[in-house]
Amino acid sequence: MPPTQLRGEQIVDGTIKSADIDDTVEKEFTKVRASTDDLTPDFLSSKIVAGLNVTVTTTGASGSNQTLTIAASGGGGSTSPGGSNTQIQFNDSAVFGGDAGLTYNKTTDVLTVTGGLIVTGSANVSGSINVVNNVSAKVFSSTLVTLTDATNISWDLSQGSTAQVTLGGARTLNAPTNQTSGGTYTLIVKQDATGARTLAFNAIYKFPGATDPIISVTANATDIIGFVSDGTFMYGTFAQNFG
Repeated sequence: MPPTQLRGEQIVDGTIKSADIDDTVEKEFTKVRASTDDLTPDFLSSKIVAGLNVTVTTTGASGSNQTLTIAASGGGGSTSPGGSNTQIQFNDSAVFGGDAGLTYNKTTDVLTVTGGLIVTGSANVSGSINVVNNVSAKVFSSTLVTLTDATNISWDLSQGSTAQVTLGGARTLNAPTNQTSGGTYTLIVKQDATGARTLAFNAIYKFPGATDPIISVTANATDIIGFVSDGTFMYGTFAQNFG
């Protein structure tokens, strides 16, 4: 049996009523649709509103009424968002809630959390995380970035705080890009199987005694250089010739 169609004018104040549904149809599953005959702008949104019960009433040929009420509970709670603009919505005792400590700015695409943030699994963030107070974790790790060996070696610090490069000739380490004041960085420098490669440093890199280190020249030797940035210069210490 085809579903009974209800026209827009048969929906009054959120209640659907029809004298055209007989007892047989009442006993069957009935699909209710609003007819496109109703051209009133925004008709349904004015009749079916989050937070209000929706009641469907049908009167059969016998004159008996059948009523189905779809309760608002579990369907979204309050009729309007909780809190203020930009505040993220959450379930606050079965109604929409918002809080100034949890906001999202769609223009800057920034999520702001004031207070604590607990992550029990992994968190993958492609942008920046700015933390005002302390950060604690069992393990901190950075992607190990492999720099491209060339006469002049480029180092983009935004790609990761730890990088490595294998020298294939006499090289110069260019000034890094995207320094962060207070940032710490590590560079692992390796000789290739030939060895005796040299590495000069841009003036941005500062070392103890104002003297650039001379890297190990043994084939396959590894040196590790650690840096702290003040936003302008990279202040380095180094350990050499790891076996």
